Amino acid sequence: MQHLCIALPIQPGKTQDLKDFVNTLTESRWAEYDDFQKRSRVQKVVWFLQSSPHGDQFLIYNAAEDLSRLASDFFASTHPFDLWFGQQLQEITGVDLRKVQAAGLPVQLLAYGY
Repeated sequence: MQHLCIALPIQPGKTQDLKDFVNTLTESRWAEYDDFQKRSRVQKVVWFLQSSPHGDQFLIYNAAEDLSRLASDFFASTHPFDLWFGQQLQEITGVDLRKVQAAGLPVQLLAYGY
């Protein structure tokens, strides 16, 4: 099992947009989100909102057997939901996840209980 936790900045004034995005996913677009995760072969996803003196952060944790495949599939996808999902994240965080290079991803330093 591979693990990835990434912290993305939330653009000023976009924290409520993140909450609205999550509500949209969990209320009206859950079936599409579930399909997205199944297509990506993700086994676990946990999202957090972290407030700090430097601004709000969006923390995403994923667990999967092959995170590089997850990333390459997402980056290459032309599925309408995947494009919408990426666009929402880019508008909220200012980060285009399709352009993140492997060298820019977090490095796991410690794991306990896995």
